Amino acid sequence: MSSVGTVTSVLQSLAPQSWPRHRSRPSGTPSAPLLTSFVEKDLKYEPRPSRDHTALWKAADEYANQTGVAREPGSRSAKIFQTGVMYAACCVPRHPVEVQVYVAMYSWLGLLLDDSAAEHEDEFARFGARFVAGERHPLPLLQAWAELLRRTYVYWDAAPANFIVTASLNFLNSNLLQTGAAFRGIAATAAANGSTGHPNNSGRSWARYVREKDGGGDAVAYFTFPKAMYPNQEEYLECIPDLARYINLANDILSFYKEERAGENDNFISQMAMYEDKDKMAVVEDLIEDVAKAVERIRATIKGKERYASAVEDHILGYVAFHKLSPRYRLSEVGLGEEKFQVAS
Repeated sequence: MSSVGTVTSVLQSLAPQSWPRHRSRPSGTPSAPLLTSFVEKDLKYEPRPSRDHTALWKAADEYANQTGVAREPGSRSAKIFQTGVMYAACCVPRHPVEVQVYVAMYSWLGLLLDDSAAEHEDEFARFGARFVAGERHPLPLLQAWAELLRRTYVYWDAAPANFIVTASLNFLNSNLLQTGAAFRGIAATAAANGSTGHPNNSGRSWARYVREKDGGGDAVAYFTFPKAMYPNQEEYLECIPDLARYINLANDILSFYKEERAGENDNFISQMAMYEDKDKMAVVEDLIEDVAKAVERIRATIKGKERYASAVEDHILGYVAFHKLSPRYRLSEVGLGEEKFQVAS
């Protein structure tokens, strides 16, 4: 299998002035840096309107204080808490404050859980049974997650709420799965089978399956439509699959620079490069094309549905703003950052 390139060479290719889109474009359309083209041309991104987020910040802070999850000033948890609040402020800016708090807490706790499975494998393994039985979880982080999931039914109708909860359980279970020897064995076997120069792409569906489960895209897509504001499910259900796809894959694209700087090789882009015997940059281009088409379908499906279409645009463009504004994703280092958002006034 051919090399997917060194971190250094990939980072060099991420510089805006040297990262053109290699795929053919319509006649007369100028080439543009790949990420810039993706954000501005494919997604039609414009900076989001400024809003007062003081009420959200205070309410989220009060909720977090009651969870028992550690959040000392300057800690990783405190920084991720701000990231969670930023997500809600950017992506669901017109939701009632209590729904924004739910989204912010989901983002905060989810990011903390994402890195905790290996350390608390036994507790993760028991979560499902305890959740169904209504039992408390010894780990405060998992207890807070369970309590938040039970609140889902306050803000969403039964079927969307069920999808949010099941997607959340899948997210937790996929994190557990990835800590085990079986998961690591699959990756090792796939790499070995492709080492002769023949792509072992028969397993790429597995990589996509895991990404769909650990991304939580279904849950986040439904966050767009709380029942108090968007009671007519028939207006939005068709766009949910592509919106979930967008949430997962746009994050892979916009997180790629950060993850390459950190030397990560276990992310979805790296896995697909291995399975398909491609350079990582080629995989990024494939994902951009995939996401651009998904967004076209979303907008076509929701067009003319007034408030529902506005909510979708808030989430699609707010998701870009979230990545551009958050120091977590380091996009300012490649000329794509923004600095106008304030988490708290």
